[in-house]
Amino acid sequence: MEASYTLRSGMITADLLDSAKQGDPQSLSQLLNQSLQRFGIAAQAFVDHTHGLTIQLEATGGAEILQPERILPWLQQGIERLGSNGAIPTIRVLARCREQSEVLWVEHLEFGNASSQEPEPDSVGHLPLPYQRDRFLVCGLGRLGQHCVVALKAFQVNVVAIDLTYPSVWQIEAVPSLLDEDPILGDCRSESVLLQAQIHRCRAALLVTQDESINLEAAITIHKINPHVRLVVRSSKQNLNRLLERRLTNFVAYDPTELPATAFSLAALGEDTIGAFNVDDLPLQVVRRTVQPGEVLDQFSSYRFHRRAMRLLHYQKQGRSSSNSGEPFFSWNPNTLIHAGDVITYIERVESRPNFAVSQTSVWEQLRQRLSSFTILRRLQDFNLGNTTNHLLTWIQENQLRRNIALAATLALVMGINTSAILRSEVGVSWPRAIQTSLVLLMGGFGDVFGGLNEELPVAPWVMGLSFLTSLISAIFVLGVFGLVADAMLSARFEFLQNRPPIPDQDHVVVFGLGRVGRKVAAFLLQRQQPVVAITQNPEQEALLPKLPVVVGNFLEGLTQVSLVKAKSVVMVTEDQLLNLELGLTAHDLVHQALLNQEWIRELPLGIVIRTYDQTFSANLANLLPEAKAFSAYALSAEAFAGAAFGENILGLFRLQDHTILVTEYHIEANDTLNGRLLSHVAYGYGVVPIFYQSAKHAHTQLREVSDFLMPSDTERLGIGDRLIVLATINGLRRIERGELALAQTWQLTVLKPKNSSVLFEASRILHNVSGCGLRTARDFLDHLPGKMQLQLYNFQAYDLWQRLGDMKQLPIRLERIKSAAMDSFPSLGSGEERQESDSIMTNRFPERIC
Repeated sequence: MEASYTLRSGMITADLLDSAKQGDPQSLSQLLNQSLQRFGIAAQAFVDHTHGLTIQLEATGGAEILQPERILPWLQQGIERLGSNGAIPTIRVLARCREQSEVLWVEHLEFGNASSQEPEPDSVGHLPLPYQRDRFLVCGLGRLGQHCVVALKAFQVNVVAIDLTYPSVWQIEAVPSLLDEDPILGDCRSESVLLQAQIHRCRAALLVTQDESINLEAAITIHKINPHVRLVVRSSKQNLNRLLERRLTNFVAYDPTELPATAFSLAALGEDTIGAFNVDDLPLQVVRRTVQPGEVLDQFSSYRFHRRAMRLLHYQKQGRSSSNSGEPFFSWNPNTLIHAGDVITYIERVESRPNFAVSQTSVWEQLRQRLSSFTILRRLQDFNLGNTTNHLLTWIQENQLRRNIALAATLALVMGINTSAILRSEVGVSWPRAIQTSLVLLMGGFGDVFGGLNEELPVAPWVMGLSFLTSLISAIFVLGVFGLVADAMLSARFEFLQNRPPIPDQDHVVVFGLGRVGRKVAAFLLQRQQPVVAITQNPEQEALLPKLPVVVGNFLEGLTQVSLVKAKSVVMVTEDQLLNLELGLTAHDLVHQALLNQEWIRELPLGIVIRTYDQTFSANLANLLPEAKAFSAYALSAEAFAGAAFGENILGLFRLQDHTILVTEYHIEANDTLNGRLLSHVAYGYGVVPIFYQSAKHAHTQLREVSDFLMPSDTERLGIGDRLIVLATINGLRRIERGELALAQTWQLTVLKPKNSSVLFEASRILHNVSGCGLRTARDFLDHLPGKMQLQLYNFQAYDLWQRLGDMKQLPIRLERIKSAAMDSFPSLGSGEERQESDSIMTNRFPERIC
């Protein structure tokens, strides 16, 4: 049996080489990556509609590895060694760095025996044209529009733009060279201008002008011309956005000032939390912290972070500087032990903490609260009673007063029906008289009812007692509801008389500017119960947040009124980046001077967060003010806009290791590059982190909690209709869009015959689920032990397989990474020392699991 599996592996290698000889792009990509990935080079072969077979070489590190005088002869020799026999006449080679959009160089290689025959006209007509897939339109070349162009070009797509006038000054100098055509001058709402931009050939349109009404009008016009184009609109009109999402297919709108507000807020807090967002109203947070000696995480295996409660995102060993050039995810070995002093970043669910404060409410108030929180209305929602009933129940639950009235009405109805039935059966009155009597009792008319009854009618004492209890309970609830209504009316009437909270004395955050970003930041900080004060020059903005202490006046004068020396941090989010810089420098100097004068002793330096509009300006601030955190709101938002242009839903973003991490939602479709993939392939092949997975069969169920779908297992396989939420960089989204799956390593699994064959059934299931091989293949292999099997696995996937099979105890196994035979098709690239070092890594073994 061992020989048969070796033979199958050899056949796969032979098929790979044969396909590569015929110029198959996927086979060439796999063959090149097996030779180049250890040098930090990713290769992607594809057929360009203009230039033919193209090989893109992308350096994950520095550009020096892509020297053309070194790489081109190696590539020429390797292709010739394949022996394509004229199947590959020419190859266009382009080189670039992963973190840069510019192409380093472009060269052409020619090979012998090239065919000179022209293709048949019919065959040309059937060539796949990439226009529908690769063309994107950006309307508006302001700051946000220019950043969107840069973000889109990271996907290597064609980008065209429309603007009213040609920009006199480019905020990003590289934008004109990134555009595939000269900007079209005109109104993006005009059909003629849109047709000139060939909107019918575009996959998506990003409408990001500064005028939101123009953006929405242009979206309607584009939808009229091409209903299939993806519309990504800059708009803060939330209600109108929701209405348009229902009317226009493939429409999504974002507020570029709202998306990065959380990043500004978390930077101001200066705590462990660096990201916060919700998944279906379930709060999640991203925490970055240093492991302390003696705590639980000291000597903790990184593999144990891979569980339902949390997921490890980044690991930085103590004493090593953080590398920002590579991807932030999965940069550590799966068997790494975490030690004190290491810095870890992980995502977890925000657990609700109990409130131990003593309640001052009365017994009846506590009873009312318990009854109002009972799940009667929610249980009614579980039955599909129609949209009208669901809307009514939702409307009731939105307001505490409505819930109280609904509870009182429900109780009155139950008591009225019960009392009417008892009066009808025990007293013998007619149904109309019984109902009338019950209504009088519910209004507290016990004396009126029994004082007016015919004395000849016998009334049992227990009936009178029940009637009295009905009147008493109804009176309590009626008075309670009336009191709540009166309280709500008085509170609304005299709310303007409430005083604002005083300005905090210490450990507070000072927000400069109460524009849209400033208000979002202040509201977020108030929600987290962080003391905060705002300074604004616009008196009208003071009334927008009534619970926020506000200083109205000149910004520089306001610095002396907010206890700046004792503040925790300052956030400059005005509309002028130079003013933000001036305020940041002034605040830094004032605090520094106070420390020199020993006016206040600080344990931590003043946190400074500055809003900018230019990435270059933000980078230069690092030298001028190293302790400041500068964020370009438009640069952060542009990556979300670009990701949404490919049909995905961006739920939020945060910053990790100088990367913008996008919380991205996918709905799997038939032609999706994610369809049919194991989550392990999605995670380690595309370099993203799945945090939520819901299969299509569970999409509409209400029997499971949202938390049941968090942090899914790597063994889940995606299918049509499934819902997936991942954390990804813009490069991760690009790899998913293009289907650029990183190459897995070849592993050899050796299994000896166990003493107890009953473990083989479970072992075959584990082998099938983790590795992705066929269930019959796994069972056939384990039925003919001892044997060896070659598997294509990623490091984390292989470690998971070793752990699961090894935990069975009775199954002797060994799993080792082996050198692929396909590597010999290309000569060595590098010195002998480099070659030997890389080969030693390839033959690294996990410990043996032998009973």
